[in-house]
Amino acid sequence: MLNMKNPSFTTLKDGLRLLVFVFFTAVIICIILSAFLAIKGSELYALGPVITAIDAAIIAFAWVCVAEMIYGNLEQIGEHLDEQSMVQESVGLMFRYKRQARKLREHGKFNGFGFFEVDSSTITSMAGVTATYIIILMQ
Repeated sequence: MLNMKNPSFTTLKDGLRLLVFVFFTAVIICIILSAFLAIKGSELYALGPVITAIDAAIIAFAWVCVAEMIYGNLEQIGEHLDEQSMVQESVGLMFRYKRQARKLREHGKFNGFGFFEVDSSTITSMAGVTATYIIILMQ
């Protein structure tokens, strides 16, 4: 049975709030500035920061993929607990399994201080924000 007395996912999620917020914000700023300076053709601007921005975007994408896998695994564990609750002989044990499954689903997702959640929509939102600000800067 899953031990919920040690809420390691909740601890991890709460501990990473600041890192997630700072990281994804920095990635967007880095990509916007790199793209703007590359388009404007600044002589002082080298290819290095563009490569750094691309690396940061790849790392952000990998972060989102890992988070999605974690969410999927938590959902599978919850479904397994629901299935196990149905085959228990005692009503008390059945309710314990159901309660564990409910607690598992209540954890939520990684987020950046509540401003955004890390899931597959994060990447498209980042691309939209980046494109918008590049267009604004170009005008």
